[in-house]
Amino acid sequence: MSKPEDFDEHLKNLGLKLIKSLEEFAETERQPWENPVFKTRYMNPISGTRYNMENAVQLSMAAEDQGFTTPYFLTAKQAFDAGMRIKKGSEASWIAQHFVIAKPLTKKNSQGQEEILLDSDGNPKMYRRVGSKQVPVFNLDQLTGPIPDKIQQIINAQTKIATSEQVETVYQSLIDTMPTPLTRIIEPTGQHNYYSPSNDSINMAPSNLFKSRLHEFHTLAHEVSHSYGHSSRKNRESLAKYGQSNEYRGFEELVANLSAERTADHFKLEFEGDSLEEKNAAFKANHESYNLGWAVAGLKDNPMKIWDAIRQADQTSSTMIYAMSEDLKAKLERNPALEVPDILKASIQAKKDSEAAYEQKQAEKPTKTRKYKR
Repeated sequence: MSKPEDFDEHLKNLGLKLIKSLEEFAETERQPWENPVFKTRYMNPISGTRYNMENAVQLSMAAEDQGFTTPYFLTAKQAFDAGMRIKKGSEASWIAQHFVIAKPLTKKNSQGQEEILLDSDGNPKMYRRVGSKQVPVFNLDQLTGPIPDKIQQIINAQTKIATSEQVETVYQSLIDTMPTPLTRIIEPTGQHNYYSPSNDSINMAPSNLFKSRLHEFHTLAHEVSHSYGHSSRKNRESLAKYGQSNEYRGFEELVANLSAERTADHFKLEFEGDSLEEKNAAFKANHESYNLGWAVAGLKDNPMKIWDAIRQADQTSSTMIYAMSEDLKAKLERNPALEVPDILKASIQAKKDSEAAYEQKQAEKPTKTRKYKR
């Protein structure tokens, strides 16, 4: 796909296409995370970094249009540095890269010199500008040459589903890093699993009432996602106005469900076979009011809103994933025998390899000597 002339128009068209896809799933009462758009793990195989959901949606559509068979995308420079080449005639796919430009505010003093403005604490006042740009990437199918070992290691790790011991480790990490208190009370109303914004706490049914630890993880991750919408954290409007309309309710549930799914997906916690239906039933039982149709109805007339939902889910899950990854890395350092998902180990190794390669490159640079005139 060629580079879109207008980025907003590009997102709007993709949003319309995605909403149509979600409508089809809503009609069959299937959940959005069953959609390949959200289910496929789009990844940069050099760094081991997963593309965020916003870019994953764009890459999934590029993959559909061009018939790619792999979810791995990297830049032309990364491919070149890895010893691979781009096939002649290959068309780039595009991802969004958001950035913040920050610089100190200045003013000219009486001597005409630039002077940095300071706040009441004596720190520089900063000017910040948020921007976006589109970056071209290429699918692994578009490259020639042998696949380097470090890429193959990431690919191999992607095929390994977490064991029950690894699920237990990740589940405990979610509990250890969640930002709110956790209680275990069986409510007379039967609503056992919920987040209370007024108390800023999560209540869950006792573990023995869940069919598996994986079911419990998904339910807890869903509630943790809600908790991050609190005014003291991400201040999500859809949580604050949850009871005001079906649009807010559907939007918030979509954000929470996508956040929970991406968090589980990141650590390779997967349901298999018939238990997929059990997972959907578990979410519906936890939130009887949830209906994807509400979210779709609210998004249909404003296709850019779908990107807002995706970004908020991505921001929330990224916060959860980062906290859990740091927690698991620290635990792994203390106990190398700890059962953690293989994808986490592969990502840690990929980062170490990248840092070592950078240091080696810096060390090989010729030292410049400065000449002085006498």
